[in-house]
Amino acid sequence: MKIVRGIVFALCAALLYAALVPGARADQWDKKVIVTFSMAVAVPGHVLAAGTYVFKRVNGIAVEHVVQI
Repeated sequence: MKIVRGIVFALCAALLYAALVPGARADQWDKKVIVTFSMAVAVPGHVLAAGTYVFKRVNGIAVEHVVQI
């Protein structure tokens, strides 16, 4: 009986912990991301030469997926 009680307690504690822990998320969209390419990379409309680039979301645009390079 003690084993069943221990298992039930552990399960309840795990469920409570999972409910209280905030969801995992990546960095905020408006922060910059620095990326280094070792070879040329094609993006829509342009080819980026090898090097280091800063990608940042454009503020004030109605479209959410507009990125400034």
